[in-house]
Amino acid sequence: MENVGSEVDPESYDFATSLQEKITMPKSRKISNIKLRFQEDRGSILKNIIKPQELYDFTMCNPPFYGSEDEAIKANQRKNKNLGNDVSDRNFAGKSHELWCNGGEALFVKRLIKESVAFKAQVGWFTSLISRKENLPKLEKQLTKLKATYKIVPMNSGNKKSRFIAWKFEK
Repeated sequence: MENVGSEVDPESYDFATSLQEKITMPKSRKISNIKLRFQEDRGSILKNIIKPQELYDFTMCNPPFYGSEDEAIKANQRKNKNLGNDVSDRNFAGKSHELWCNGGEALFVKRLIKESVAFKAQVGWFTSLISRKENLPKLEKQLTKLKATYKIVPMNSGNKKSRFIAWKFEK
């Protein structure tokens, strides 16, 4: 089994590479079986990561949720207030490119869907976490337009409600 991980931040890529070299696991589950690839083109998601002739059962994406740093901060403050926590506490961790991007989650996943068409013969299922259910109609519309088969799978943990969307194309 082959796994590929991608990263756009040079510092995070170097850190992941160093972890991969340090961690030892049973031979059957070696972390070294994961190929790490640096995405040099910040405008691409799958391009340059999925190489010609490579085949994958699925892809998995955890997209940036927010459209800006300000949006992320406000959402964090709102959540802490609702939980009765100190509003200054951050309830999330990550680097800026992991938390927000222009257009937020909806635009990022729309870009992923659009780009996935070029890899439909190489990937069985494309998947992405979707934190905001209000983004689903836009994504479903795009998938329908591209004649993709898709499923929305709910994931609930305590009070946290989330879901992922999975899609494939007929080959």
